[in-house]
Amino acid sequence: MLISILTGQQRLAQAHTLVFSKVVSVVVSNPLTQNLSNPVNITFRHLEPNFDLQLLTKIGLIISLVCLALSILTFKFCRSIQGTRTTVHLHLCICLFMADLIFLVGISRTRPEGGCTLVAAMLHFFFLSVMTWMLLEGVQLYRMVVLVFNATIRPLYLYLTGYGVPLGIVIISLIIRPGGYGTNGHKGMTVVAYIFTILNSLQGALIFIMHCLLSKQVRDEYGQLLSCICPTQKKRYSDLSTTNPSSSQSQVWSFKELQERCNAVAHWALAQGWAEGDVVALYMENHPLVVALWLGLAMVGVEAAFINYNLRQQPLLHCVGVSGARAMVFGAEMTKAVSEVAGSLQPGMVLFCTGDEENKEELCSFQAQSLEALLTRSPTHPPNYKLKKDFNDRLFYIYTSGTTGMPKAAIVVHSRYFRIAAFGFHSFGLRPDDIVYNCLPLYHSAGRPCSV
Repeated sequence: MLISILTGQQRLAQAHTLVFSKVVSVVVSNPLTQNLSNPVNITFRHLEPNFDLQLLTKIGLIISLVCLALSILTFKFCRSIQGTRTTVHLHLCICLFMADLIFLVGISRTRPEGGCTLVAAMLHFFFLSVMTWMLLEGVQLYRMVVLVFNATIRPLYLYLTGYGVPLGIVIISLIIRPGGYGTNGHKGMTVVAYIFTILNSLQGALIFIMHCLLSKQVRDEYGQLLSCICPTQKKRYSDLSTTNPSSSQSQVWSFKELQERCNAVAHWALAQGWAEGDVVALYMENHPLVVALWLGLAMVGVEAAFINYNLRQQPLLHCVGVSGARAMVFGAEMTKAVSEVAGSLQPGMVLFCTGDEENKEELCSFQAQSLEALLTRSPTHPPNYKLKKDFNDRLFYIYTSGTTGMPKAAIVVHSRYFRIAAFGFHSFGLRPDDIVYNCLPLYHSAGRPCSV
């Protein structure tokens, strides 16, 4: 507020004073007040608002609100990052979004007085909530370092702390000083106001960049969303990287690539005319393709029989026979072992070979087909098939070691595999971005459920 005092005797002299508090009264006095011949004029007027700062505030807050809205949608619907930290980030963004929105819409409103009070109280509550959720994130990070295997916090406790503590502070403030919220005017604009505005505007953008754009898991889900909105030409199995077992050490598959390979296997299985309940024997050394074959077959209800790749001749025939397999997929490294029993396999058994087919003449002798050639023609989009199996139906077969006789087949149903995998996941406190080193063969009961 600017006070301008003009006296009758000194019309050209002016005294200017900036007042940043409510002016209750003004007293003009001098030793000769009785000799004043002219009245004293006192003029009050509000300081003019800073247009540059207002424009900077509005632009910055709009950018922040857009980034916060994108962050909220990401933390809410991105399945791959769900957890306690994401819950904290979600509500931190919600509180900051509400605080910025109220600040943008209501900070310049001084009438009515009740509305001004409400705006000030809500700003107090949401900015306090932002601070509280930031504190909760620090607590969560501490628990992740100290309590490695049990770092989660129940959402109810997070909500009670994140919103209950700020609400209690606001209520106490209203009780102690009912008229403490709101103001009848604007404050002066300083360099501090510019700094506050710029930093406040950057919060939403920084959260979106640091926790969304720089996260590979989030970027992958963004890519999937964009591919649904703007579909591209459907890929085929041949567009994926090599499945040659000899190069498996240098292969890195994303979950998306694994899903595409599984889709190709499912299309291949349907093209073979196999139905739910049919069995396909898998006889090969450790390779990522084993996982894609097993999961792809399971997508259409076909069951895999995992054969120990150390078995030869009669034990091998026994394991294939007791499973009732209609087909066998074997690695090129097992060609000699398969050739030894090819003549004794059940009539109608179809053989598929994967890997470096160096001895093509031998493969042709027992009519083994190239799996790569068939999968190359398979599309990688999900098959149009509705699975009829339920949680307690067969998933795959595993075998005992056979040290006391012939290997014995054991049936693993979907629910059993789920319990084994869930036990390993929660017992070791695994996270979606963890890597598990598997030194066991994939036909082993611990080598597959605990690592895949």
